[in-house]
Amino acid sequence: NISLPLDVKGKTGNAELGKLKGSASLNNNQLQHDITAKLLGGNASVKGSLGLKEAGIKTVDTDIGLEQIDLAWIQGIKKGDWIPASGKLAGQLKVKGPLSDNNTNIKAAGTLTASKLVLGTGEKKNTIETANLTLKDSSKDLTHALLELDAFKTAGLEFKKVQTKFKINPKQIDLVEGRVFPKNGELKLAGSFLPPSGAYRLKFKGDKLKVEDFAKQLAGPLGLQGKLNGALPENGKGFPDIAKQLSGDIKLKLVDGNLPELGALETILTILNPTSLLDAKKAGLNYEYLGGDFKIVKGLVNTDNFEMKSSQLNMQVFGDADLGKDTINAEIKVMPMQMLDETIKAIPLLGQILTGGKKGGIIETYFKVDGKLSAPSVTPQAHRSLTEKPGAILNELMNIPGNLTK
Repeated sequence: NISLPLDVKGKTGNAELGKLKGSASLNNNQLQHDITAKLLGGNASVKGSLGLKEAGIKTVDTDIGLEQIDLAWIQGIKKGDWIPASGKLAGQLKVKGPLSDNNTNIKAAGTLTASKLVLGTGEKKNTIETANLTLKDSSKDLTHALLELDAFKTAGLEFKKVQTKFKINPKQIDLVEGRVFPKNGELKLAGSFLPPSGAYRLKFKGDKLKVEDFAKQLAGPLGLQGKLNGALPENGKGFPDIAKQLSGDIKLKLVDGNLPELGALETILTILNPTSLLDAKKAGLNYEYLGGDFKIVKGLVNTDNFEMKSSQLNMQVFGDADLGKDTINAEIKVMPMQMLDETIKAIPLLGQILTGGKKGGIIETYFKVDGKLSAPSVTPQAHRSLTEKPGAILNELMNIPGNLTK
């Protein structure tokens, strides 16, 4: 029943040893050891040799075994969204290499398994049914690693499996093959991470994804690809701090889907067509296409081609959103297709005037979107549409045969 203090970056916790036994022998500064212990609710074993010098340990060549080690003690030293709050750790590792005060070239090979893992606490906790980390010592300065997560839940998202391969050297970690499996399809990843600076690069591309696996307010096939880069802040407090350093490009494409929840579109439909709003609230709003391109620079997202096409309305969005500050400043141009179709059927020659082709038409209605990105405010711009093109509209009307003009 020994309690050993552990110092981790200036914070102290206790490692509880229920029982310790073993043997050791010293010969020519080589300490041979074979020790077992009841540690942190589980069992641990250490067997091998340590090369000693006057100031301490010079080299390590040891096999480490772990069984049912309780990870809850880590929260006593450090807390965070990705710090273990509970879980059991087991595994076998071979640890070998030189050790000095200024340089550590110790290499590890083997597999560690965490089960029933909970990271973080409260509403932000993340859970993993099983996490496997396999390390393979392939050369003096390079280690291959394979990380496998089963039943991973985070931030309202659920993944059947996450599988990533890494190449690790003293200065850089390369993600050479990453595969994320939500309920539908697969997301492929590749990138790199520089531990000293926290800088990272990431490329991703989806295959046969469904958008409802990522956003419950949407449904339908999802096309997703892009690249991101940035730096993880040393003392960041969450996504806003990460977003301030985020840059990259994202291409989004959804087809033949549904909006079960209307969100900001409820305000637009209320103004344009209350009848459509009632129908959309019952069955959602179907779309033929929803997507566009997004450019991100230091957390500021810009788009000039995000649009939605549906049988009820066509919509285009232009503007910016600040991910770090949770703000949006954008404009929406909407054309109510349901009302337009009925008008064109009655008077076909009005079709070109009302829609205006690529130049826009007189049925367009504009809205301002601002405030919080998480809860935006939508207000109509009554001064736009008809007043912007009176001359062009009059010219088009004058070209219609006299009887129709009357």
